[in-house]
Amino acid sequence: MSYQVLARKWRPKDFSELVGQQQTAQALTNALESQRLHHAYLFTGTRGVGKTTIARILSKSLNCEKGITAQPCGECSSCVEIGQGNFVDLLEIDAASKTKVEDTRELLDNVQYRPTRGRYKVYLIDEVHMLSGHSFNALLKTLEEPPPHVIFLLATTDPQKMPVTVLSRCLQFHLRRMEESEIINHLTNILSAEQIQVEEGALEPIAKGADGSMRDALSLLDQAIAYCGGQGVGKQVVLDMLGSIDREYAFRLIAAICDDDANKLLQIIEDISQYSPDYNELLADWLSLLHQVAVAQAIGNSEDSQVEQLAKIVSVADIQLFYQLSLHAKRDLAYAPHPRQGFEMAMLRILSFKPQTKPLTPGPNNNHKNHTAPAVLTTEPASTKAPSLVNTSVESNHNLAKEMLNKIEPTAEVSSLQNNMAELKIDNSKADNISELKEQKSHLSVVVNNDLSKASNHTVEKEASTANQVKENTTAATYDVPTNQLKNINLDNSQPSNANEIITASESYVQVEIDQVTAENWFNVVGGLTIEGGGLQVLLNSIAVYESGKLMINYLSKVETLLTENALNCIKADLKNYFSQDTLTIEFNAVSTIEETSETPKIRMMRLYELAIDKAHQKLLSDPQVSYMIESLDATLARDSIKLVN
Repeated sequence: MSYQVLARKWRPKDFSELVGQQQTAQALTNALESQRLHHAYLFTGTRGVGKTTIARILSKSLNCEKGITAQPCGECSSCVEIGQGNFVDLLEIDAASKTKVEDTRELLDNVQYRPTRGRYKVYLIDEVHMLSGHSFNALLKTLEEPPPHVIFLLATTDPQKMPVTVLSRCLQFHLRRMEESEIINHLTNILSAEQIQVEEGALEPIAKGADGSMRDALSLLDQAIAYCGGQGVGKQVVLDMLGSIDREYAFRLIAAICDDDANKLLQIIEDISQYSPDYNELLADWLSLLHQVAVAQAIGNSEDSQVEQLAKIVSVADIQLFYQLSLHAKRDLAYAPHPRQGFEMAMLRILSFKPQTKPLTPGPNNNHKNHTAPAVLTTEPASTKAPSLVNTSVESNHNLAKEMLNKIEPTAEVSSLQNNMAELKIDNSKADNISELKEQKSHLSVVVNNDLSKASNHTVEKEASTANQVKENTTAATYDVPTNQLKNINLDNSQPSNANEIITASESYVQVEIDQVTAENWFNVVGGLTIEGGGLQVLLNSIAVYESGKLMINYLSKVETLLTENALNCIKADLKNYFSQDTLTIEFNAVSTIEETSETPKIRMMRLYELAIDKAHQKLLSDPQVSYMIESLDATLARDSIKLVN
């Protein structure tokens, strides 16, 4: 007997043998057992997931000589002939080759005749989406009201191309793609039944290459068995057959990145290139590994020991950064002059953007790390621990400088520098304020800068690079501005440095009498009120004037929804209390705009806030240390980072 390929030999013969389509199998089983049968079924899904197989099993169930059942016997003549593909009442039509309307009409001319042998005449139309528009129109009427002895089974990989009028007349089942674990388990059972040995890890590449298709997996397994010459299925043989690379390369790459070793990284890529791999697939494997590591970090464990070890070594932030950069690289790989160049650039980009988490040390493979990015000055409000933070930064650079200087060849100049460094040790208890700390830091910077230039003349080029790194680390300390520095900015008395004072610091506003209320001094009244919430927002977006014995408040219509009855009562009560007039008449008017000559309290608040930010920015730029860092280190003082505090 001739050899039968695995995909045909191991095709499921009933619903119990189906792999990965339990939901569809359960639905059809229940329908058969309850005799609730539809006249048209549509099976959709990617290639090789069981569309035609399920249709044939359903045909057996409908025409089995033992009766309509979810478990056909497989022994009667009907079941045997359906399995062999020669049952007279099962008409299998390939819509891809019979797309003309004439073919469809010829097919439908025989629908009216009863089945020859079976219980039902079953029309199995494969790749039904390939039918022409006229063919679908010819099929519609019959599909909607077929004779009771006819059942249509339609299968397609692309239901989007089918007319909705056809879809609405069918009971649709979507067959999902197979999981890799399901494919591996099924292939393992088949190899065990075939008495073929398989090496551990040899089936994973096959399952991945099948891309969700069990038929493709069985075809690849057939190819692997032939490739191995009947001597079992080996992992490396399968990888060679598929042109794939062992996942071990991904672990080597990530190890090189964690070690900041560019030479090692490029050597690994050179080793990989010897196998002429698909670099798009390599990036996909790399992304898959990063995803597994991220999941292991999230849940705290992994079934793969190597992945679990990586999850403990590499930080969560680094994994997320690597994944995002790799995702962009995979998208842009098609634009690279050569796929290998695109892959190399992706790995080098990850290496370049990887955060430095430890002091840099000189070395032949670390030249790319000896460049410090431009410093960015932060003016975020410092906490109560700001002085100790600055002191820590200075002292850490002090210790780093001493450590690196000890490696330099001892000369008179270096000895002098080491003595000066010893005298410059900072005592936290003596640093009463941040100004003193900055003076010590500046003094340390000057000493290191002056003496390092002398020491470098007596050292080899590598040690001079180390000294330059000390200089950069010492002078690039973060410059934190304490809270009170922004408060001491000289502003006009009429313009508070903190715009929030218009709400929170009512004592700083001038008391206004009721008959003196104008659009110009209305902000003083609002600042003196205790009201909060929606009522306050209405007043902040308004102007007022006292005329004809009543207070006229014109508010912007955009905040009218905030003027609820409760807010209105709170405003009136607060204003009457402010002016000490229980009988005060208050009138509210909604306006679309405020006159250009007037200024609502909110607009005034925003203007004063921007003015304070501008003055704080200028004052900081005039600071000697800030100026030095901007000129020497190409630093930037971001205006948007300046925050005003109470």
